[in-house]
Amino acid sequence: VQNDVTARVEAERALVEERDRTRSYLARIEQLAFTDPLTGLPNRRSLTDRLQHALNLSRRRHAPVGLLYLDLDRFKAVNDSLGHEAGDQLLCQVADRLRWSTRVEDTAVRFGADEFLVLAEDVEYVEGLHTLADRLLGVLDEPFHVLDREVTLSASVGMTLGSDLAPEALLRQAHSALARAKASGGRGRIEVHDEALGEGYVDQLQLETD
Repeated sequence: VQNDVTARVEAERALVEERDRTRSYLARIEQLAFTDPLTGLPNRRSLTDRLQHALNLSRRRHAPVGLLYLDLDRFKAVNDSLGHEAGDQLLCQVADRLRWSTRVEDTAVRFGADEFLVLAEDVEYVEGLHTLADRLLGVLDEPFHVLDREVTLSASVGMTLGSDLAPEALLRQAHSALARAKASGGRGRIEVHDEALGEGYVDQLQLETD
């Protein structure tokens, strides 16, 4: 009888341990699915979920959601001249600066190769969003150190503010503003989404595509 009890206890313990390992594995898989493996920031998939959640809250609170779309200027030149290891180090340092320069209620995201987004909640006016963009550009102005070299960097920023929109529409607005910033020379330029200008840019892009 004692042997039977011991065997049953050991079997139950093994089941519990296996269940815990499975839960840990699934949690790790979920974390990887929503996290950029290089920088540790939330990734594009995570942004979509968080943006939808923020927009749902904004409608109840009657407070818009701000979105900053940052593109690093001349990042390709760093990769081409110093190599991809230097580029990866630079991206990690940019991510760290964005992480500690944003507010607790903000979310910094690595959206693409050298593109980052900041989701800013509880920003009632575009001036507040502009202040945040200025602060982020300021911290990116400080020299970076990669592979024992000093590297200077700048970014272009497109920003928008909204609430009664789908996440994809808000992203398009921010990207449209960013495209204008880049077309105007970039290098720390900030552009705010304007509906009329945005439509004009889309028309121009379609014409070039045709």
